Amino acid sequence: MSVWKSVMSVSFHSHGIRRQWESVAANTICVSAGFKGAYLFDQGRADAETILAFLRTAKQAGLITHLDILDIDHDSLFITRRQTLMTQCVCDQRDCFRRISFIDVSPHREHPCFVSDGERRMIIQQLGVLTDNLLSALSSGSYILPKTIAVKSHPDLPLCVLFGYLLGYPIIYWTDNVDPCASNCLGMVSLRRHTAVMSSRELREQIVSSFSLPENLCVGVECHVAKWKEQFAVDCLDAKCGDFSFTFSEQSFVFPQVAL
Repeated sequence: MSVWKSVMSVSFHSHGIRRQWESVAANTICVSAGFKGAYLFDQGRADAETILAFLRTAKQAGLITHLDILDIDHDSLFITRRQTLMTQCVCDQRDCFRRISFIDVSPHREHPCFVSDGERRMIIQQLGVLTDNLLSALSSGSYILPKTIAVKSHPDLPLCVLFGYLLGYPIIYWTDNVDPCASNCLGMVSLRRHTAVMSSRELREQIVSSFSLPENLCVGVECHVAKWKEQFAVDCLDAKCGDFSFTFSEQSFVFPQVAL
């Protein structure tokens, strides 16, 4: 039996989570190796203590480095590597979040469009509050045992922006409605999904990052997508992880409704 599969069996009682052990393993490896700053644990129902026990077991087995749990607003749990996420926050604050394009998908819009200059300034101000809170929380505490780090986001920051930022997306949807259940204008719009897939000797191909954007706006953000791809290659080289490789794919799709 795979060591990862064994660790998952010991750590989680949920059969749903166990069945997705390769996806959990691949994404946790990506965070541990510094390929991305955080991983939203949404494979099934698991509280922070259960995920912490999983991280401790995986670390003791020599599978990962020190990782923690990021608890955003006591609602969403992310597995994170503090150093990577702190570096992301510091670099983005210094560069005024220039690596990110924000797309307005508010329900009153007829079509998605890039946010206005005023909206971008407002989003950056809100992300500035979030990153300040992250840096303050992540820089405190020991690195001896995995822990849960509670962080408050900006109250007016839409969930899609919060998640997109923590997951390192270069393209992030924004809406003027902070209700996560609110509608948007992406229905019946031709979208292009960009996906990063990781594979190794032990794991089959697993999606480790994926985001979409309207096809009619692709030309304006090609450089952002290219840099996102390049960063995976650079990080993989820096981490000297010869066992891992990344491939990228693009797929177009149209849905009657799109959830953020």
